[in-house]
Amino acid sequence: MLRTASILTFLGLALSLSAHAATYYVDRVNGSDDANGLSSNSAWSSLAKVSNSKFQPGDRILLRRGQRWSERLTVSSSGSLDLPLYIGAYGTGNRPMLDGTNVALAEDAYGLLAIEGHLNVTVCGLEVRASARSGAHIYSSSGIRLCDMSINNNIGNGVLVFDSSQVVIEQSEIFSNSQAPWDSFAGIRIDAAGGTWKGFTIQNCKIHHNLGGADWASGNGIALGNTGSEIPTLEQVLIESNQIYSNGNPDQNQAGRGITASIHGDVTVLGNSVASNASAGIYLGDYGLHLNLTIERNYFYNNALRQFGGTTEGWATARYNTILVDTPDITAMGIEIGGLGTWTITNNVLRYTTATDDAWRGFIRINDSDQDQHLVSDYNLFYSAGPRRWKRSNDQAIDFRAWQKFGFDQHSVAPQ
Repeated sequence: MLRTASILTFLGLALSLSAHAATYYVDRVNGSDDANGLSSNSAWSSLAKVSNSKFQPGDRILLRRGQRWSERLTVSSSGSLDLPLYIGAYGTGNRPMLDGTNVALAEDAYGLLAIEGHLNVTVCGLEVRASARSGAHIYSSSGIRLCDMSINNNIGNGVLVFDSSQVVIEQSEIFSNSQAPWDSFAGIRIDAAGGTWKGFTIQNCKIHHNLGGADWASGNGIALGNTGSEIPTLEQVLIESNQIYSNGNPDQNQAGRGITASIHGDVTVLGNSVASNASAGIYLGDYGLHLNLTIERNYFYNNALRQFGGTTEGWATARYNTILVDTPDITAMGIEIGGLGTWTITNNVLRYTTATDDAWRGFIRINDSDQDQHLVSDYNLFYSAGPRRWKRSNDQAIDFRAWQKFGFDQHSVAPQ
């Protein structure tokens, strides 16, 4: 009886809060900040009005489609777990646009759209572009969801998530960011000043042409960590079913990855298409980092330097991935691995349809002697018009029979 009463009390409270939730409308052309904002006929006009107002859990703030605001939007309130604060769009036409062209940002303003110190906020259906820094900045927050967004042509990161947990970015297009010539940014960067942060999902997005500047100041599609001296721990990172392509400076093949990571924690990369990135399709980890990796059922195509790999003191599993390279004009190594941890590479297909004289191209490259002993590689299919080579840590290229003599790929197939 007590349990039933508690449930009824909770449901009654939720219904009461939902009943009191309001919808606010913002119309830059026809609205007025002196109106109450509670209907499309009495809409507010400016984003400043939204930024300076307080809202309740479950409230909805809707921007009119087809309109552009040359202002910063700062989320000013939190939602609840059951009743998130919602910012979205109404009407017909293109997404409402936050346009940072000629918008000066204060020194502590890191994004044109800012969610800083709040809980349970959903933002859907907006375009955020041309910020002098990042497009969207999520800081010291939790329970944040970005969906159906277009985030493009920002000087810094498209989305910067810092010191936050439980963030979902989905069904969005994030492109042509990282335009600064002096530093490396990304389409999406998730980072922190040390500490442990949990629960990040990036799914069903298009992340492309985040180019960056010259030399090593190049753009990445998704970057985890990589800034500051304190390496964060990011746990429960899921990158799933995205199209990640053409990131990095196309004029050189040493910088600009589809996905890169310098963190402790765990990352699952599942079912993505990763193509034509200027350096690696995916390269995760570094020496001294304890990172557990799952790279599964992805499709890699013509990434310039390597298709995927990484360096970790934890463990890594790569299985059921497909690699296709059909141009001789790029190095396009297959899988490059290192670190003290154990890599398990099984049931992958690696297919090279054109020959090349590039001495670095090969199927699997081992960078550290520990992997000579730890690597488990088997049940793979290797096909190449040439060259056909594998490399242990001594950097000597060997053929398939020699590779098998070291205990690798005993049940794999390498057609002549």
